[in-house]
Amino acid sequence: AGAGAGAGAGPRVGCVGEATAEAARRAGWEPAVVPAEASGEALGRALVAAGVGAGTRVLFPRAEDAREALRRSLEAVGAAVDAPVAYRKGVPAPADAGLRRLIADGGIDLLTFTSPATARNFVGELGEAAAGMPAVVIGATTAAAARSLGLRVVAVAGESTTGALIAAAVEALHAQGTHG
Repeated sequence: AGAGAGAGAGPRVGCVGEATAEAARRAGWEPAVVPAEASGEALGRALVAAGVGAGTRVLFPRAEDAREALRRSLEAVGAAVDAPVAYRKGVPAPADAGLRRLIADGGIDLLTFTSPATARNFVGELGEAAAGMPAVVIGATTAAAARSLGLRVVAVAGESTTGALIAAAVEALHAQGTHG
């Protein structure tokens, strides 16, 4: 999200998490706001705390299926939010016979999901074969989606980052006695 910082000052940049902040830095933009918790809700609170309010124009390039929490929180304080669709998530290629066989043979110890869409796509492709499979997910929204699809959520990452997801997956594997 970008917020005007005064005439000629250029945009201020807010990023939902450290990975996005690093990508912004590589593109030449130093983030002014990066909340400790990587979520749209946290970014909205941080932007408001940083002065985004009535009269602020915010550009929020988003995924086609992005949740509305960030946009709503900024509009609630009077910000004008432009939220164009910047990208659409595609549907993955069909699962090959090898993956289906691996699942049927119990050869997968743990699944990981980074969004509700990844869980929906996985279960949509594999159907009942995915029922009850253990999963580690990146956040509460993804956990709710995975559970509703019949997956067995064994852990939720402590924060919404890839590193936290990996740490939660490693811990879950050790807890179930799977070390490799």
